Amino acid sequence: MCEKIDDLSRIYVRVLPSVNAIEACLEAGIKQDHIIGMQGPFTKDMNLALIKQYGISCLVTKESGITGGFEEKIAACREADIKALVIKRPAEEKGVDVETAAGLIREFAKGFSLPASVPQIDFELTGLGMGDGNYLIPEGEKAIKHADVIFGAERLIAPFDGREKYAAYRAEEVFKKTAELVAGGKKIKNVAVLFSGDTGFCSGASAFSAAAGRLEHIYRDCFKPVIKIIPGISSVSCLSAKCAIPYSDAQIISLHGRCDGSALKETAKRIAASEKSFVIFSGGDDVGRLASLLMSMGIKAEMILGSNLGYPDEAIRKLNLSLASEISGKGLYTAVICNETPQRRRLIPYLEDEDFERGKVPMTKALIRHEVIRELKLKEGDVLYDVGAGSGSVSIEAAGLSASLKVYGFEKKPEACELFRRNVQKHQCLNITLTEGEAPESFEGLEPPDAVFIGGSTGRFKDILKAVIRLKKPVRVVMSAVSLEAVSEMAALKCESMVHDLKIRQIGCSNAAELGNYHIMKAENNVFIASFTVGEAE
Repeated sequence: MCEKIDDLSRIYVRVLPSVNAIEACLEAGIKQDHIIGMQGPFTKDMNLALIKQYGISCLVTKESGITGGFEEKIAACREADIKALVIKRPAEEKGVDVETAAGLIREFAKGFSLPASVPQIDFELTGLGMGDGNYLIPEGEKAIKHADVIFGAERLIAPFDGREKYAAYRAEEVFKKTAELVAGGKKIKNVAVLFSGDTGFCSGASAFSAAAGRLEHIYRDCFKPVIKIIPGISSVSCLSAKCAIPYSDAQIISLHGRCDGSALKETAKRIAASEKSFVIFSGGDDVGRLASLLMSMGIKAEMILGSNLGYPDEAIRKLNLSLASEISGKGLYTAVICNETPQRRRLIPYLEDEDFERGKVPMTKALIRHEVIRELKLKEGDVLYDVGAGSGSVSIEAAGLSASLKVYGFEKKPEACELFRRNVQKHQCLNITLTEGEAPESFEGLEPPDAVFIGGSTGRFKDILKAVIRLKKPVRVVMSAVSLEAVSEMAALKCESMVHDLKIRQIGCSNAAELGNYHIMKAENNVFIASFTVGEAE
């Protein structure tokens, strides 16, 4: 479609955050900063936020049904008052389930001369290492030499002339073609599937291996697959050796195929906190963008940049960030960034109330906020719901503990939502998503939480609690309150059969305030905090 559009700078494309999807967009001429790599499902509010952020005036979508979030896209278009161009489903779309597909394949195979017994085929997923083959390890050479068939991306299989080879590297494509060859009478014992670099580092080999397990029963009448993974030498280990800089204690980051704004900012934050970082790029433009961002953050660092490692035109340069910011164009780039002044990250909540914009929106203050987060007992990779998020102080404080956390803030008041966004932007929290709407209805479609903080429920505490209990999993819940009515709801929790480990505490705080030549203690409102676990006990 893109070749019929004169000005591609007006197009933004939202795709799954996969290397293949990103590469397809780049090949179509879409600029990197116009590619939005995101994993659904998407709510109406998230669609609406993207429409507003990028100034979208027309949305093009296929009629993807309920699971594809079609209704949420159309609802967002209506609210934003923009056009929606819908690519409708074919009049007669036919499909089959996995078991039926397996039966069709077996029926298809009956027309060929199948061997008396199902053959075992070794699929050797082989990392080619760096460059033009000089970094291929002996085991990989052996796998390719003895392969009856070779699969891989076009540029990877090109050097192996005189061999039966096919430009495919996804398990679905490789297994299908292998089944056709076996059914056609070809004897196959070894198959080599080629991947660039190291099969254990940002490689398609892991996806192939996972898919193979799902496909095995479909092709059980054609062949029995045995998966073997052979490592290669990655650009990180290659650059490390050439520069005599070990990577065992370094940050290792890949921006290949995912250098959008969020990934770039998260990478910069990780570099800021590390003495040295190895980074893999998609091209020179990414190198320049990252160097410019690091300079804007006041980071003083040196970059050792390797380009086209393993190829005849390989080059390694030592650059300051100013020179690195001028790098652009295509090419295979890997860099080690040595940070002169790494910013050591604090290990406990530490933000003060003055660090947040307030306005007239209520805020959970520091003493209470820190106790709430302690009681939430968050772990790496947890999903946290902040209900009645207000200014976003709890969401932001929690999100800063670890980039692996996913935090969803729920707020229905427009002025609070705007303040929430400003505070998130101020603190550059990339792992926070704001959902505008009333809880618990706004929970719909989101991944279930591991922990929930209820700072405001507008009288719907019981509905929220029921929604959490229905998840049928242990969820840590913390609730704060100052009103007697809310405290009464806390006390009633002891009668709930699905509530475990209930603890209620009252916290009072007084701060010194000047009064003429003296200081007096000025009391804050007492706050009650209830912490407990709901759902099936672990």
